[in-house]
Amino acid sequence: AKYGISGEIYNVGSGSPQKMRTILNELLEREGIVDGNVIETSSESIGRKGIDVPVIYADISKVSNLLHCS
Repeated sequence: AKYGISGEIYNVGSGSPQKMRTILNELLEREGIVDGNVIETSSESIGRKGIDVPVIYADISKVSNLLHCS
């Protein structure tokens, strides 16, 4: 925040890919929901077109550039 530009958006994260299932399990655990309560189904089986994203990561290049230039 100290070196950022006002109005810019910065991704903050590890920069390492994370499985969506792992993130979901962590959120459910925080709320006290047991993983067994989740029913998995494909997006096509519920009439949803597109591709589910199995892995997500933050592009931290803007933050890295700020930190290396300061």
